[in-house]
Amino acid sequence: MLEQIKDEILARGDYAVKIHKNDFTQSLVVDIENESDIARFTLWDDGSCMMEIIDVASGQYILDERRTLLDMAEIIACFNMFIAVLAED
Repeated sequence: MLEQIKDEILARGDYAVKIHKNDFTQSLVVDIENESDIARFTLWDDGSCMMEIIDVASGQYILDERRTLLDMAEIIACFNMFIAVLAED
């Protein structure tokens, strides 16, 4: 499922997407950096998701949220929201 999600994310833009695998779990990580923000979207194979956006100048979180997502539609909607928050800053 993470490979399919990776393909969906890459279809939406040129993002640095990595899939990490170990004996216990798999995760998909999208790291984004620009002049003003450092951001990370992490999705685990159980549907849990962590979204983090930090303002570089202040060091404060703009977004620091954990969610549990049930299906592909929810995952993509959540990623789109993450990108929208990042674009607002």
